[in-house]
Amino acid sequence: MKEKIYWLIKKVPLIMRIYIKKYNRFPRKTNAVNMSGIKIRHNQVILNGKNHVFCGMDCSIQNNKFVIDGNENRVEIRDNVEINGSDQQTIFMQGNNNHIIIESGCRISNTSFFIVGSNNKITISKNVSTMATEFHIERDNNTIFIGENTSMHGRGTKTVHFALDEGTNVVVGEDCMFSNDIQIRSSDSHSILDLGGGGKRLNQADDIVIGKHCWLGLRCMLLKGTEIPDYTVVAGGAICTKKYTESNTIIAGVPAKVVKRDINWDRERFSVNVK
Repeated sequence: MKEKIYWLIKKVPLIMRIYIKKYNRFPRKTNAVNMSGIKIRHNQVILNGKNHVFCGMDCSIQNNKFVIDGNENRVEIRDNVEINGSDQQTIFMQGNNNHIIIESGCRISNTSFFIVGSNNKITISKNVSTMATEFHIERDNNTIFIGENTSMHGRGTKTVHFALDEGTNVVVGEDCMFSNDIQIRSSDSHSILDLGGGGKRLNQADDIVIGKHCWLGLRCMLLKGTEIPDYTVVAGGAICTKKYTESNTIIAGVPAKVVKRDINWDRERFSVNVK
């Protein structure tokens, strides 16, 4: 019986609209909201302007608040996605032509997407898992790309925090693992000026690139211009400020440097044979 009811909800547009309105709060004009899943409950979707929210099939979108102000902003949630906000604001977007894509199979918990500016894009690839993660973008023409099968698991206030500004890009490769209390910052947010050089700015923003299968440890920090090669472990507390070129290494220290070579890592905890 339950399966038949779900089938009716999915297949009959009128029943779907009644279901969505019963368990969510939307603005009066909801033509731009297209939510096709069956577990979409207790959300607030506030669209001010010509904006669009799309949701695929078999999603669970619960206890979130989406506030989108501007024009031609888009949120695309693909099939089989879970987004649980626990009554925290999940998406805030102010500007024009911003785009958030959450691809199929993602599990998003207590994660915020904050964009103030225009022409920005955040892409969360397939089967990504995030907890207590913050994607924060200011001004225009910034991009965040998170590769498939990556996990970012902050805890409470010890979040995984991305901060972008000044038209920069942050790219994270596939199958990466992030611990908690991590900072990824493409800009210092304020200017440092060279008084002896006519007031020239010294701290320009720059892109950050993290290769595939990288493990970022507790409380590490990646600052503007950092590049982490494939198969790298960034040790807890490390501060990275440059382009590293050797794969299969451990990077540690302040400032971070290579401390061990010819390594790899695995999510599984293998037993140790002691002779």
